[in-house]
Amino acid sequence: MANPISKKRGFIALISTLIISTLLFSFVLVVSESHIIHRYMVLNFENKILSEKLAQSCIEIARVFIKNNPSVTHESLPYSGRMPIETNECRIVSITHIDTTIRGIHAHAESGSSHTHLYVTIETPDATIHTWEERNPQ
Repeated sequence: MANPISKKRGFIALISTLIISTLLFSFVLVVSESHIIHRYMVLNFENKILSEKLAQSCIEIARVFIKNNPSVTHESLPYSGRMPIETNECRIVSITHIDTTIRGIHAHAESGSSHTHLYVTIETPDATIHTWEERNPQ
């Protein structure tokens, strides 16, 4: 017949092993989840940078068109203001005539779930930038 003390020791060892395993599993789960969240944050950051660079590209394209023709509008641009840049695209939403020498440009680009709306004012005929800001769309 088995000794009752050794049965208790076996039971205590089994319960201790289960508790330690559960704690280790919980720790691994929390750490891996935080790494997944961190990777999504990095991806969103990269998408935001890409959307900003795309919108800046559209602003520069609009500046070139305005410098060549100060009365240009976004409707008269090639591709109706949609500019393909490699596999992405940015859009010149509007070119407004604020006064006789000041033009306003609104460009939009997106990458993944990140959007960038840039609003820039420039002076014609040399396309000097007066203001440059990112805003939420109106």
